[in-house]
Amino acid sequence: MIPLKRNPKEISAVFIFSILFLLVVVMQQSCKKIDNQSQPATTPLAIAPEIKFFDLPANVDSSVKKVADKIKKQNEQKHFLARFVKTQGYALWDKAVKTTVPLMNSGSSQNKNGRSSITG
Repeated sequence: MIPLKRNPKEISAVFIFSILFLLVVVMQQSCKKIDNQSQPATTPLAIAPEIKFFDLPANVDSSVKKVADKIKKQNEQKHFLARFVKTQGYALWDKAVKTTVPLMNSGSSQNKNGRSSITG
């Protein structure tokens, strides 16, 4: 058998090409997205937006609870909360500010409770 003699430049060109090819393959695999891979079993299940939205802290004022109950009833009829949470986020019930607005009607007077009553 006759040994094949190769030119040293030819050998170095094949070697450099092999190294470059391996480098490209490694980089392509390292930059691959992993978003589509399944989540590990230790990840907690996603909480429904409605449950998380209406999770009121214990120290919330009763008027805020009434507002949350009214929104919950509206959501049961119109099912808007999932879309709302995606665009606006979750309510910060413990940060709610309670204000009173005096009623201003013509031909009315305010009683001692600060509410307006219509006089005849």
